[in-house]
Amino acid sequence: MNLSVQQIAAITGGRLTPVGSDVRVTGVSTDSRTIRSGELFVPLRGPRYDGHDFLLRALQNGAAACLSEEVIAGLKVPVIQVADTLRALGDLAAAHRHSYQGPLVAVTGSSGKTTTKEMLAAILERTAPGLKSAGNFNNLVGVPLTLFGLRPETHRWAVLEMGMSARGEIARLAEIARPTIGLITNIGPAHLETLHGLDGVARAKGELFAALKPGGIAVVNADDDRVAGLPVANGVRRLLYGLSSSAEVRADEIEARGGCVRFRLLTAEQ
Repeated sequence: MNLSVQQIAAITGGRLTPVGSDVRVTGVSTDSRTIRSGELFVPLRGPRYDGHDFLLRALQNGAAACLSEEVIAGLKVPVIQVADTLRALGDLAAAHRHSYQGPLVAVTGSSGKTTTKEMLAAILERTAPGLKSAGNFNNLVGVPLTLFGLRPETHRWAVLEMGMSARGEIARLAEIARPTIGLITNIGPAHLETLHGLDGVARAKGELFAALKPGGIAVVNADDDRVAGLPVANGVRRLLYGLSSSAEVRADEIEARGGCVRFRLLTAEQ
């Protein structure tokens, strides 16, 4: 990343002070303790913390500029005032994503997200360098921070994990990341209090398939009726996987031994 503060203000719809500043930033951080020289500090608010309280520490540790939801005076670096720093973080990540033209896989589901993401990345790493989510960096903070690590000149693939606790969160993550391939592992009893039953969970997870553009691929668990019943947009290919005979990609001769699982992978041509 190499953006001027004027470009950042334009991307986020923010107000830059001082107006004529031409400072450039080379990265983004939400943590004043680990921010590196030349990076943009994005202070986020939470139930028990406010990143704005750590603006001075971020500057002392090398921040070149900062976002803020508040009017800040007297700082020695450019400040871009925005309505919502979390939204602005996502907008900046989306802008950075536009510089990458390779395949981007998004993985969601009620369980198995991290394992699936790690397995996909382990396979793809054998072919070319790429990017994967660190740990379970899968929310409205973690996905943007992961995307800032995309290096269009070297990365040939990306695999991101996407989590959610409410309707609209997967849609926003997909808006930011623009996946070319979406995979839903399963639908299970998670976040039922906010999503009002398994059908609500399915609709929330299904936002990933709905976000895919023509030419994209929806990777569908054929063994989960709620996943298999999710709609996909026109021009998006449905690729069924699972154990059932209807799956285009399926496992056979499954054998669990010594903490490992072996199986034969069959495709539609086999």
